[in-house]
Amino acid sequence: MDDTSAYYMDYEAQMLSSTYQVGDDIKEFDLGFKEYYWGLSSLPEKYQVLIADTPLELNQLNWYQNETDDIYIYPFQVKNSHFVVVHLFSLGDYGESFSFTSQFLFISALLLLLLIIATIVWVSRNTVTEMTRFSRWVEALKETKDTDALVAKNLSAKTLRFTELQEAAETLINSRSAELKLQKQDTERVNREKAFLSTLSHELRTPIAIINAATTLLEKRGSLSDKDAKTLAKLSKANGNMKKLANTLLQLWRKQESNLAKSIVNLQTAVDSAIDACQQSMATDTSFIFEHGKTNQDVQANTRKNTQTTIKTYPELMEITLQNILRNACQYSANNKVIISINTYELTVRNTIDIHLLGGTADNSIAENSNMYPDYGFGLGLYLVENICVQQNWKLKIDKSNSEFCLSINFSN
Repeated sequence: MDDTSAYYMDYEAQMLSSTYQVGDDIKEFDLGFKEYYWGLSSLPEKYQVLIADTPLELNQLNWYQNETDDIYIYPFQVKNSHFVVVHLFSLGDYGESFSFTSQFLFISALLLLLLIIATIVWVSRNTVTEMTRFSRWVEALKETKDTDALVAKNLSAKTLRFTELQEAAETLINSRSAELKLQKQDTERVNREKAFLSTLSHELRTPIAIINAATTLLEKRGSLSDKDAKTLAKLSKANGNMKKLANTLLQLWRKQESNLAKSIVNLQTAVDSAIDACQQSMATDTSFIFEHGKTNQDVQANTRKNTQTTIKTYPELMEITLQNILRNACQYSANNKVIISINTYELTVRNTIDIHLLGGTADNSIAENSNMYPDYGFGLGLYLVENICVQQNWKLKIDKSNSEFCLSINFSN
């Protein structure tokens, strides 16, 4: 008991002692709970035994205990007598109260734990469900091929429950939209190039056929001088090369089955033949002299002999590929030098760049001019070479250093 209880029992003693006289029947008397007595001598024997060992202090709260109860006795002095207030609290009540409190706390803690577990499970299931939906949404987004479908995807993204997932979905939609736009632009560009080259090669067939017929008639007459005969032979050869090129373009961009036959080609011999063809064509258009194996000429071709390298392929495609590489490299060489090397199945061609031939300026860096003219050094010929390499599964590699282009093709399949 605390001071509040002592105050309450003191107040109770004052009120009852002023209300009842000695010998009166006190109505508030409740045996075993609240008991009131006039005079210390009137206390029952069970209380007399307790106070005999520990005397009472007047106007003070006194606490005693037996086997069954806690006993609180408050002796209040009234003139020449005492009004005694006794409160009893059963020890069993304490035990039952403690047991009830313990059970209540245990059940409350258990319910709280179950609530926490249920909350965690609910949050986890909702998170996993939303992440699964988001994952499926992303997979579907990857399969989206047009911008109209993206609009529907954008609407479906709004149904995601988490704001963070909606923001991520919006970012992915913007990225996919930009990607589709670039793909569409690339597809349109490629289709235009294919249509142009296909039309070009088809239109070339008519003049090629006319030139071929004319050269055939001139050869049959046999009345040409030696000089004219040589000129006619060059014209016939050039016309034959044009015919091969036109047929190759048609097969490449119409994806037709090739009607050419594969055969064994010696790589060194093919390179030498391409050098001769390039030498003849460049001699007529420029002042460069392209001689194989001579180091004191304006344009030099250094080759490493490897006559054992043979490739089974289409000779016409090999010829077009090598001639385009060498012709363009020779045309844009800055120091009039083209270096060729053969290493087993790999051909490497290197040349420095003359920016002025490409319309660039000396004030710009090599990198800036490279961005302005990404294919310089090889031009349209490189585009044709790239497509032939893709079709034939040849590995093409191009390196653009500060002042040099290096192109290599690995012909092994």
